[in-house]
Amino acid sequence: RLHLDGSNKQLFGLAGGLILTGFGIYLATRKISSGAINQPARAIHARYTARGFVMNAANPAVLLLWLSVVGQVKLKENYVVMHEVVFFATSLLTVFSTDLAKSYAAHRIKKLLKPGLLKVISVVSGIVLAGYGIWMIWKSMR
Repeated sequence: RLHLDGSNKQLFGLAGGLILTGFGIYLATRKISSGAINQPARAIHARYTARGFVMNAANPAVLLLWLSVVGQVKLKENYVVMHEVVFFATSLLTVFSTDLAKSYAAHRIKKLLKPGLLKVISVVSGIVLAGYGIWMIWKSMR
């Protein structure tokens, strides 16, 4: 648990609250383009695959997760090499399977996402984020 003294608590509360409030206002007021929804059936999927790979590779949380898992398995546990291979192969297969399931679900739900529904989701999300940001600012100033 992170223990903050009074001035740091106010600083983090104010900064985080402002970021959340600003992002919430942006989400609630942005325009939804129908081009992102109604792409042609023969869209180039290699571009989306490459973008997804780069986004995951550039995510520091993913790198830290795998470094901690590798460190735990290699340094703390007394696995033989075959157990390590099975563990990492199973881990990668599980991650790949869940990514495929998410991709399939996104493809199926795409038919339901019309610009009006996306606007409602965006506005509701923006209001929730902005409200939480304002609450954070208020709570940190008390």
